[in-house]
Amino acid sequence: MSPRTARRLHYLRSLQDATSDDLRALRVKYSAALEAEEFRESCGISYSRRQPDLALGLVTLTVLEVRSLGSRDFPLQSRPQDLKVVVKVADLRGRRKHKEYEGAVAPEPQVSKPPRKFRDAYGDKDGSPSEITEDPFGGLLVFSQCFTIAPVKTKHASLVIDLVDTKRKTKLASVSQPLADLAHQRTARLQLAMARSKEEKASRPVDCPPPVLYIKTRFRHSKLQPLKQEI
Repeated sequence: MSPRTARRLHYLRSLQDATSDDLRALRVKYSAALEAEEFRESCGISYSRRQPDLALGLVTLTVLEVRSLGSRDFPLQSRPQDLKVVVKVADLRGRRKHKEYEGAVAPEPQVSKPPRKFRDAYGDKDGSPSEITEDPFGGLLVFSQCFTIAPVKTKHASLVIDLVDTKRKTKLASVSQPLADLAHQRTARLQLAMARSKEEKASRPVDCPPPVLYIKTRFRHSKLQPLKQEI
């Protein structure tokens, strides 16, 4: 055996030993997770073995800001201090005879505080950049508010975010994000185009761009599945 072949063989054996150690550690973690939870394929979510009715789905969400809700040409009719975000997880698949879970898919909706900052995001009329002032045009609404939604009982539900005027009791815009698209369980930064309400649409031109919601979110639903895939 030549020295070069011997070195190559030694490297491959070292790599095999390291891989075996990693695999052994993963199997230990998988066994520990398997004692605590059971993955239900129909829901795409793990449930607790100690409390079989307890789903382990968890959504963490930070609503960062909303842009282009209003402008200088078409300012908001609402006062910024009356605006709030309503967050919930809902099953949008319609009525079905057989659901893969019992009861509500998630807890009741959560309501934010009014935006921390609000200004015109389009600059002054002469085109120069504007300072962060409290101009109630609705070009930029900064919320920077966090939410935790648990337990979530299925990955086939959607994260629904509504922007509402609490004084006028009207919905201004809404958007939904399927949880199945977040099943990778990593933190995602998303820019979501919101659908305006009929009243808001009627007060603006047809080609008016939609408001954009900026969020940071993560959907955790199983410790078993990532370990199983890695093994």
